[in-house]
Amino acid sequence: MPAVVSLREVVDHLSFILDEFVTYLNRETGAIVTVAQDDLSPAPPDDEDARDYPDWQQELKAEAEAVLNSDAYLPLPGKFDIHEYAILQDYSHSIADDKLRNVLLDKIHGAGAFRRFKNAVHHFGLAEDWYRFRDQALKEIAVAWLERNGIDYTDDTERPRNKRGSAGAPQRT
Repeated sequence: MPAVVSLREVVDHLSFILDEFVTYLNRETGAIVTVAQDDLSPAPPDDEDARDYPDWQQELKAEAEAVLNSDAYLPLPGKFDIHEYAILQDYSHSIADDKLRNVLLDKIHGAGAFRRFKNAVHHFGLAEDWYRFRDQALKEIAVAWLERNGIDYTDDTERPRNKRGSAGAPQRT
């Protein structure tokens, strides 16, 4: 019987993607594993250095090998599938206040756009709203990916509201 996957766990993994790693979902067990790109390249059989690896590194290599040698593992969407820049744009365009919208749109151009944008949302008190928007976008990407791959999931992504509720959150159009 195929596993039922936690949507929250998939979204959490999508929210933290690094170039040096690939995250996989085992469609049979529901386990999510993250593997270093370096570990995905098997060492040659006569590589004596691999035998000298510490236990923890040999375990990581074995896990990577299991991923490579099994049809059960599917790579989760990567940064090119997620298009975080488009999510920044969508959020900026969703702000009803023209001046604030234009400030955010201005921040996402050129080198350092992600850092400038995050500094701005914190400066204007929009961080909570931004992360909620981003989580929803990642949730939609995760749901589409899970459904496209025929993977059952449970929607356990609802987070309890904080004591302030949505007070102070900007209006979105």
